[in-house]
Amino acid sequence: ANDETFERFAAAGITVRWSNPKFYVTHEKSIVADDRAALVATFNLCTKYFTLTRDYGVITHDPVHVAQIIEVFDADWQELDWTCSAYEGLLWSNSNSRYHMAQFIDTASYRLDIQHPKYVDAVILERIAAAADRGVKVHVLCGGKHGISEWDILDTFASLRTLRRFGVKVHKQKNLRVHAKLLLVDDERALIGSMNIDRSAFDLRRELGILVSDPPTVARLTQVFAADWELSHHYEPPDPLEPSHHHE
Repeated sequence: ANDETFERFAAAGITVRWSNPKFYVTHEKSIVADDRAALVATFNLCTKYFTLTRDYGVITHDPVHVAQIIEVFDADWQELDWTCSAYEGLLWSNSNSRYHMAQFIDTASYRLDIQHPKYVDAVILERIAAAADRGVKVHVLCGGKHGISEWDILDTFASLRTLRRFGVKVHKQKNLRVHAKLLLVDDERALIGSMNIDRSAFDLRRELGILVSDPPTVARLTQVFAADWELSHHYEPPDPLEPSHHHE
């Protein structure tokens, strides 16, 4: 899909390389400007992600964040191994992302809002269920079947059905397609990034997420989630073993 773009960049004098072959997929979405600001996003650089899907991006000027994103970019550029030596609020796959997403969910004391397309990783699903079990109000905004590969539909439907049994409120987004990867805790902290709740996202791919506690940014993310939730519909995921019911 990127062959034509690769050639156009090269023809324009832009130094361009294919992503690090150490990873099954490079799914990270980041841009660094002048070593001073970094964008960490959920969207790909394709028209539909600016027009048809719900996606998010956060700009950070934190020097530690910017420096670490550059450090990983340089390692991937040179096709070197990289291990996160210090957690500074950035989640990296395949280094520490599952652990810190789980820890983030564990901090919820009264509310947990989730806007994700996939629900496949058992460790994260157990953490969400545990939050609901301890009395946290959990709201899950999903996209139903849309955008999920055939081999992930079974797990996603089964996981959403299981979460409903723990009292989690599950809605399906209606105004836009769900491509976002957003978790909100207690209306005070947010986690966004490229990784789906998916085993391959944690273990096989290059992914990047960021923990956000800046009040105006969290307030804006909360506002958008609330608006999407208001426009969404209650969702009863179909039986994963009944393919005839999977049409939506």
